Amino acid sequence: MNHSSKIYFVLIVALLSSGSLVASDVDDKIDQIKTNSENSEKNLDQYKKNLAVVDKNIQEIDTALGTLQKQKKQLKNQVSQVDQK
Repeated sequence: MNHSSKIYFVLIVALLSSGSLVASDVDDKIDQIKTNSENSEKNLDQYKKNLAVVDKNIQEIDTALGTLQKQKKQLKNQVSQVDQK
């Protein structure tokens, strides 16, 4: 083989091997996309669960604030009655 033939041979081998690397890389990327999709679904499920907890906490806080406001009003009334006596 002369020098230019060797160069062509090396280039052909390099191109053929890079083609298999590209196919492997594409498969890896597809697997990564599948993994990302699965993780995204799990994250969405967890987000929905967390949101339900937050909504319940907000309801409980609103109830507690309402109770405190009633107690504050009752206390003011009691203090006012004591002051009037």
